[in-house]
Amino acid sequence: MLVGIDIDGVIRDWWGSVKTVFKKIYPEIELPENPEEYDIGRVTPLGGTIYRLIFDFLADDIYINAQPYPGAIEFLDKIKREHNIVFLSNQFTDKLRRLTDIWLMKNKLDDIKREYTAEKEKYPGLNALIDDCTDNLIHAKLNNILAIAIDRQWNQDWDGIRIFNYNEIFEYLYSSKNKNKVEE
Repeated sequence: MLVGIDIDGVIRDWWGSVKTVFKKIYPEIELPENPEEYDIGRVTPLGGTIYRLIFDFLADDIYINAQPYPGAIEFLDKIKREHNIVFLSNQFTDKLRRLTDIWLMKNKLDDIKREYTAEKEKYPGLNALIDDCTDNLIHAKLNNILAIAIDRQWNQDWDGIRIFNYNEIFEYLYSSKNKNKVEE
């Protein structure tokens, strides 16, 4: 089974890093603990300006120094023993791809194949996608790919398979009942 795994929001705590960097540089700006929308420009006091700060001015610190989610590295060690995995991440600029590559090396994850794409569902041979973005999950499901959401505050609109910790993923990947099941 080929399993695609998103990086930000699934493996790398991108939002946690954004909050840490902002608190250090702009302590007067209150960012939500866990935004309820994927579009953070809609839930922060800075509006869309936050994207320019994140992606242009603060990207190095945010992307390179982000922490993996607790248990993420162990999860990857376990899943790659049983399945073929590929990181599928929508890093939309060369700079963000380069910073993500540095982060992967820093966390000793650079041995895992990766593809930077906004169309994860088109990755050849993909059987399952683990992601935090509802739109990505919907596209995967529409293409008969097992779509598994890792529970985050911003993806509560997803009505498909949802896991609350990494170990739950294995129930869906290993179970013969659910192995080829796309609809829940």
